[in-house]
Amino acid sequence: MLIEDDILEQVKLEIKRLRTEDLIGLFELYIRIKFSFDISSNRQAEIERLLQKLTLSKDKEIDIYKEALISKDDFVRRTRRIDKDIQALTLELDRIVNYDRQDV
Repeated sequence: MLIEDDILEQVKLEIKRLRTEDLIGLFELYIRIKFSFDISSNRQAEIERLLQKLTLSKDKEIDIYKEALISKDDFVRRTRRIDKDIQALTLELDRIVNYDRQDV
């Protein structure tokens, strides 16, 4: 019975350790997510400026393509990259604008 008691005690200790580590891990994850992006008005203005710049860049790419200065493949590659950047910035801007409404 002594060996069984030892094993039971070790299992209990391991469960306690795992619970503690899981709680710490969850808390660290929460903190990283909560504060992983800048929600200041300066960041919002910067994102809006970058979105305008990217939109102008995309317009220029369209003009360059229309003038046959780049191939269709280059045009598609460039505009996809710009679209991807616009999408990422739009998502970040949305998080900033709607920050107070987010469920944590």
